[in-house]
Amino acid sequence: RGNRTGCPASLSKFIVIGVNTMVMNNIGIVQNCYMDRNGQPHNEYYFFSANNIRLGGVLLPSNSQYMEDAKTLNIITKALALRWGAISQPRKRK
Repeated sequence: RGNRTGCPASLSKFIVIGVNTMVMNNIGIVQNCYMDRNGQPHNEYYFFSANNIRLGGVLLPSNSQYMEDAKTLNIITKALALRWGAISQPRKRK
């Protein structure tokens, strides 16, 4: 059961209230959803290669705009996947 931020319900404002994993463009994504001491929700996304190398992370606002977040994550993971060789570069047509 979730709260209005889209994050799973919390027992305490000071702990992690949700961790989700997913894969986009052969790049692993770990989402960390938590509440800070002021009660503000936060979404952190960390990117990992197939070899479990941490490639980076991004903080996105917790405004329940998950389709916008998905589009943003798709762009980031595609760029990382091309750079790290997780997907092949599309060939240009002549």
